Amino acid sequence: MTYEEIRRHVQEHFRELLRQAKVQVATDGPPNAFRMDALRATEGLAGGGASTWLATAYPGGAAALLSDFCDRRGIAGADLTEANRQWLIEALQAGHASVTAATLSHVSSLAHIDLSDAVPLASAGDALALQDTATAKSVAEVATSYFDEIRRTKPLAVKTEFDRKEALALLDEVTGKKPIAAVNKSDAQKVKQVLLRLPKNRSKMAATRGKTLEQMLAVEGVDVISPRRVSTHLSNLDAFFRWAANNHYVSENVFAGMQIRTVKKSRIDDREAFSGEQLRTMYRHLTENPDGLARSDTHKWGTLIGMFSGMRLNEVAQMDLDDIKQDGGVWYFDVTTGGSDVKSLKTIASERRVPVHRRLVECGLLEYVAARRSSGNPRLFPDLPYSAANGFGRNLGRWFNEAFLTALGIKKRQLVYHSLRHTMATRLAQADASEKHVPAIIGHAQSGMTYSTYMKDGFLPAQLKLTIDLFDF
Repeated sequence: MTYEEIRRHVQEHFRELLRQAKVQVATDGPPNAFRMDALRATEGLAGGGASTWLATAYPGGAAALLSDFCDRRGIAGADLTEANRQWLIEALQAGHASVTAATLSHVSSLAHIDLSDAVPLASAGDALALQDTATAKSVAEVATSYFDEIRRTKPLAVKTEFDRKEALALLDEVTGKKPIAAVNKSDAQKVKQVLLRLPKNRSKMAATRGKTLEQMLAVEGVDVISPRRVSTHLSNLDAFFRWAANNHYVSENVFAGMQIRTVKKSRIDDREAFSGEQLRTMYRHLTENPDGLARSDTHKWGTLIGMFSGMRLNEVAQMDLDDIKQDGGVWYFDVTTGGSDVKSLKTIASERRVPVHRRLVECGLLEYVAARRSSGNPRLFPDLPYSAANGFGRNLGRWFNEAFLTALGIKKRQLVYHSLRHTMATRLAQADASEKHVPAIIGHAQSGMTYSTYMKDGFLPAQLKLTIDLFDF
């Protein structure tokens, strides 16, 4: 079976369960307190670790879960590949989280009586249909449920969530904040045409700043957003309306098929790894700092940690002091969203424990951390501000990409802060590092059911320490 076929089976199954739940509420009234507590507990379990969810929801384990689902859907379980089984378990857990969240949201919505339109009384069997036709939710209201569900099931990277919210805000601008059910294909086409003419950096550029959308579009001679950016906005609107259609907020996805063709990136645009000579140059200027290029501890340690860990820019920039821990005598970075509401990770696999490389210890990282602990500020780099669009990494990334690399004479398009991560992955592969350890360090999903399903807690720092120390230059 294909991944899309599995998702369709799971989607249809839980869509029917949600429909049944709504009909039952329309007939018998909202669930009692005991049932509501059970729903909340189920939602919490489904949004947590797979092993805990399976043990509680299906005492028989993964085999019982898959057998039961395949029987219900008429799927030949014996024909499923290992990848199929892995996909199916992950999709079923996400489906349980989604259906309980949607049921709770539906029950919660009944506390409000909409008096905007007179609606004739109807039988309980017609109540669900009447509810759908009587409501006129705004895009913003539906978006709140959309992002709440995503955060509970598969959180987005900060930049991705910001981009999706930006696309929805533009939709409201173009349509005059129409109720979501009233947005039609003509509106979708209008949004597309606006995007193709939308000025770049419109809120910052003097020629467009402070103007209405209509006035901005009339300004001549300004750069417009790139075709790739247009496509990103349309893809985000397509994803949102597809979800809205699946959850019965709209009758159809009016943005389906609206994406534009863009030129595929050539290999010349790909990120490159740094050479050994470049790494040695950067290391010397960060540790000895002969020309004063590293103007702060954040510049020094924010770059060295990225160099010797393979962590993403925002993962480094958002770290708290409490994220630097010790286990079995091994120091490690606890890459997590814990400790702050604004910390974020790109994917579920991003949550991991990365051992502190021996070179970081040798050049004094632990002493720096100890000194920072006495400051009373919980963050490792308190001078890095938070941005909804870029998390905490913007200033460090700009210094590294635009000032540091330029001053060292090694600046080019393919070399940026993210290249440090690419370098770590490349050099570990060249050192014949374990194929299971490398994604655990980098924060990529594991392949194979054993490691992706039953290794949710990840490898121990002591197991990964020898591997990460293979990185050298």
